[in-house]
Amino acid sequence: MHKIHFESKTLVLGHLREPLPQRADPATRLVLETHGNSSALSEALRRLQDPGIQQVVLRDEDPDTLLKTLESDFTVLRAAGGFVYTPNQKILLIFRRGKWDLPKGKLDEGESLEQCALREIGEETGATNLEIESSLLVTRHTYAEKGKPILKESHWYIVRAGRESALTSQTDEDIEQCIWADLDQLGQYLGNTHGSITDVIDAGLVRLNR
Repeated sequence: MHKIHFESKTLVLGHLREPLPQRADPATRLVLETHGNSSALSEALRRLQDPGIQQVVLRDEDPDTLLKTLESDFTVLRAAGGFVYTPNQKILLIFRRGKWDLPKGKLDEGESLEQCALREIGEETGATNLEIESSLLVTRHTYAEKGKPILKESHWYIVRAGRESALTSQTDEDIEQCIWADLDQLGQYLGNTHGSITDVIDAGLVRLNR
């Protein structure tokens, strides 16, 4: 299953036999099947613009090919970041451009995704003593940059911080604040974040068995 975030709306490309995504309100979700129709993806994107629709699920025998077709209309950028937690299970959050977020950034030439994730976490927050434990998930969201449609593919990792280190916000990346958030306080931050970040935090909490 592939989920692509278009601002506050989502397109899900799923297999016919996969269960429907959780969290979505059935009243604002539309489920379509391709039935071999080559224009089904265009129809799904058109229906996503309906005011009453928040999520469109397009089901097919080969959702990977649907994703490649969608990507052909965008410039695809790869990035990496981390769901960072401490031994006492505090989570590293940043506040950027009016939203709570997680540290991540674009992949540099010649860099592995794991190297990118650790570098970006350190640069954006000043956190130290970091170790990648495992991959977590991939998120995708779209935006425009200088009039060009961009699809950012972000690879996320579970990252363990050996201690609750002092944090320093990377202000030239519009980061206003970095915090170690208690797990029982995450709800107040999830009310003001991006849909893709909610997906990462949900997956991270499952890994932490919370």
